[in-house]
Amino acid sequence: MRRIALPRTTFQIQVPTLYRCQVCPTYHIRSPDRQSRVCLIKWCAPFLDEPLVQELFPVMNKILTIAALCCLIAVSSLTLAAGDPAAGKQKAVTCAGCHGVDGNSMNGEWPKLAGQHVKYLVKQLQNFKNMERVNNIMNGMAMPLSQQDMEDIAAYYEEQALQPGVADPALVEQGRRLYQGGNLESDLPACMACHGPNGVGNPAAGFPSLAGQHAQYLQTQLHAFRAMERANDPAMMMRNVAAKMTDEEIQAVSSYIQGLR
Repeated sequence: MRRIALPRTTFQIQVPTLYRCQVCPTYHIRSPDRQSRVCLIKWCAPFLDEPLVQELFPVMNKILTIAALCCLIAVSSLTLAAGDPAAGKQKAVTCAGCHGVDGNSMNGEWPKLAGQHVKYLVKQLQNFKNMERVNNIMNGMAMPLSQQDMEDIAAYYEEQALQPGVADPALVEQGRRLYQGGNLESDLPACMACHGPNGVGNPAAGFPSLAGQHAQYLQTQLHAFRAMERANDPAMMMRNVAAKMTDEEIQAVSSYIQGLR
């Protein structure tokens, strides 16, 4: 058998450099020609500076973690029967005592539900029913609800108009900096990376709308996440964020969010 010598071909693969984002908890990719840069989270696009250069391999595990989380969110999204807002209005009668007839509660201890995304509301009701989120009142309220009941109630509240709140003028600037840019010293990510510049959230990803929510309720939830008392956040996202926040930061950002509209 005759052997034929084949020419050797050399391939050059250029690996993009990763840059730490100063706005969100992820990394931007710049091509080797340094002509293009793409943010992994779209909200950061207007806020790109010249971040600290990171080596590729030490941060690959973080990139893979983010990718795995995105896959988890996508896979866990179930196709459910569409909720009926008219039926939900009737079923939500018992909810009105705390959350208001139209989902705008008058007491800062209880959250506003008006305008909240269906996906998020349904998940919270499921978590209350399954005791994955503990609240003495809500656990009992959610227990008898069927999946269709949850869908109907959530559809009703999503259609309601939110009544915005007002931020404390003394806390606006600090709250704005935290919400839009986080805290680089403590590695605290910006809230808007997930919840959007105006606090409307991301329905597809299951990130709730925060704009106009009671500052008192927001502070209570952030403290609960920080103390690990609330643990129904996917991949400990909110627990990890809240763990990096001081009491002062929680108060300031909660007040700022209350004033978003």
